[in-house]
Amino acid sequence: MRGEEVQLIGAASLLGESTFHAVMPGTHSKYALMEDSCLKAFSTFMTGEMYSVLSQHTILGRGLSTDTASKSAKAFLKGVEESSPEQLTRQLFLVRTHRLFENLKQERGIRLFISY
Repeated sequence: MRGEEVQLIGAASLLGESTFHAVMPGTHSKYALMEDSCLKAFSTFMTGEMYSVLSQHTILGRGLSTDTASKSAKAFLKGVEESSPEQLTRQLFLVRTHRLFENLKQERGIRLFISY
C-alpha cells in the first residue's frame, strides 16, 4: 500500500465509523474492509490497465470514443448490472453483442465500462 492506510484512517474519521467498506478507484483500484478500526481485508485490481488493453487492442474498443469527458449512463449501468467476476470473459463479450444488436448504440459517446 502507498498511503491507502492514511486514507482509510481519514475515512474512518470523516465517517465517524470504525467498521466500513472502502473502494478507492484509480489505475489500480483498491477495496478495503475496516472492522473495529482494524484493516481486515485489502485487494488491488488492475482496472486501469485492463481498460487500456481492452479499449485499445481488442474488438471491444472499436468505435469507442477517445474523449474521456464523454459518458454514457446507460452503458455504465448495463455494465454494473451484468458484471460477474466468475464469468469475466463472457461478460466482456456482452460489450460487443450489445453493440451488434444495438442494445447500446455504437456512437461517439459510448465508453467501455467494466466492473470487477
